[in-house]
Amino acid sequence: MLCERNAVRLADIAQFPFFLPHEAPNPDVARVALARVAEHMMKLGTQPSPEQSRRYASLRETFDESIFDYFGLTMMERLLVRETVNSLMPSIRPRSYTRLDTELQRPADNDDFETYARTLGDWLTVWRERTDGEGRFHVEVITSDPRQVGPLGIVRIEYRDGAIAGPTASARTDDDVVRTTLAELRKVGLTVVPSNGLQLVPDAHIWFGGKIYLVRLFTCRNWTIRQAVRDAERIFRDVQGRQRVAGREDTWI
Repeated sequence: MLCERNAVRLADIAQFPFFLPHEAPNPDVARVALARVAEHMMKLGTQPSPEQSRRYASLRETFDESIFDYFGLTMMERLLVRETVNSLMPSIRPRSYTRLDTELQRPADNDDFETYARTLGDWLTVWRERTDGEGRFHVEVITSDPRQVGPLGIVRIEYRDGAIAGPTASARTDDDVVRTTLAELRKVGLTVVPSNGLQLVPDAHIWFGGKIYLVRLFTCRNWTIRQAVRDAERIFRDVQGRQRVAGREDTWI
């Protein structure tokens, strides 16, 4: 992923920055994690060669969690690493025409929409907390029927003033709501961008009726955890920029 080669060898990994357990964010946790991995590897070495691959596969999740513990990764960082390994890396530089249909190019499903909505709400809340803001967010993803030609997903972000509370999120399919919302958004500036015979939806967010809307194609890469984190930061910076231009002292986030 970080180089032009098709593989990374142990000699390459040896050059990566690394730290010993006593230098870890939590040395005690790092020592336990390292001992746990070492114990499993020692037992793995005693297994017959034909069994080692199967046994290693069964321990893969344990190894991953131990490595995460060693480096002191947060829950969100763990999710981002897993998404990178499972979805982003297999989609980098396809080696043949048949491999162009990568994980990130597949149509998103309801699980993707719900994860995106929760992550976006969580990270908007993180930005609100960093600026000592108030209120709470509700993030809703409304999608058209995936069986339709050119299905779209609409992200609707609502800020509710008042007491500080955690975010809420939801995802649902409703063709009528999508069509009505798109018609209203076109009135305030959303247009389809023509490109070599294709019709593209611009990556823009629109303020309308006290809410923020984003319109996205169904492609999975538009609904990743990483994209939700980026969208939250972009929205936050846009809101702060608008307030500075308007000369307002209060905060929306």
